[in-house]
Amino acid sequence: MPPGRKMVQNSGPKRVTLKFLAEHLGLSPTTVSVVLTNSALSSTIAKPTKDRIWEAARKFGYRPNLFARYLHTKRTFSIAVLVPEIGDEFSAMLISGIEAKLAEAKFNYFVESHRFAPQQIENSPDTLMDRQVEGMIFLNTPLNKEMPVPVVAISDITNAPGVTRIVIDNYQAVLLALRHLKELGHRRIAFSHAGRQLFTRHRRWGFKSSQSSPPPWEPTSRPAKSP
Repeated sequence: MPPGRKMVQNSGPKRVTLKFLAEHLGLSPTTVSVVLTNSALSSTIAKPTKDRIWEAARKFGYRPNLFARYLHTKRTFSIAVLVPEIGDEFSAMLISGIEAKLAEAKFNYFVESHRFAPQQIENSPDTLMDRQVEGMIFLNTPLNKEMPVPVVAISDITNAPGVTRIVIDNYQAVLLALRHLKELGHRRIAFSHAGRQLFTRHRRWGFKSSQSSPPPWEPTSRPAKSP
């Protein structure tokens, strides 16, 4: 390089900031922020002004600074999803649905699998809380302590206080499966299971009740006690 010349590095395109948009539009940063974050106060701003803001945001490729957004709103708009195994068909199907609904609400999400490792199950909720998540979804995952954020569990084994549980009716599910097999002409049907989990007992109850004569192919209420 010749003496006296400096190397100039191309740092790439600069990030478009809220301040830049505000100066470009001749508006205050607060007004621009209120519109772009869909704040409740945005209803007080005239539609032509909001249209100008959104048009400028699209034109310059504005992306919100999530860290600044958190500092301002004290919200991360993120949810943690804890599953036994990401790759199994049941978890993948549920994660797909969760992702679609969270995207509609403009929430991000983290997924962590524990593979039923006791230490991982114990530590994962606190680790995910370190990411400042606003809620948690547990798929077939035990939880034995109350969390400081809302928790929804699709599980029979999540019994912590304050958890909203979505529980599959395994008893009626077995009856429906058996009815379907009967309609296909099958009569010699085996039931295989492992473990003594609650959902396994419910499935066994359903299978045993189907052996009565005539079999209750229509769904019935779950027995109160194990036979």
